[in-house]
Amino acid sequence: MQDDGSAVQCSAEGVEFWGGLAGNLLHPLQLQTIEAMRWIDQPLSATDLEKILEKEPGASTTPYHFGRLRKLGVLRFVETQRKRGAHEMYYRLSGASDRAQAGP
Repeated sequence: MQDDGSAVQCSAEGVEFWGGLAGNLLHPLQLQTIEAMRWIDQPLSATDLEKILEKEPGASTTPYHFGRLRKLGVLRFVETQRKRGAHEMYYRLSGASDRAQAGP
């Protein structure tokens, strides 16, 4: 809001500003995670995302960035599955299940 109480209009310049700001505040892998999860629209683990992005498994920082996005409220925990003796944690974008349940 402006000082006089009127709403501020959003412009193309404003969209570019926020897009650039997000790009500078989030790590590129975090942006890739968000885009992949929006496109796939199902729960993913860090291992799943590493396969999708063709990253070296186990040597990446993907689990760390999942944790950061979870703390920011972008991702939410869905479930844990046991795979090959380890526990894989699955996440989805916050609010994604609400959109899926609402239907088209």
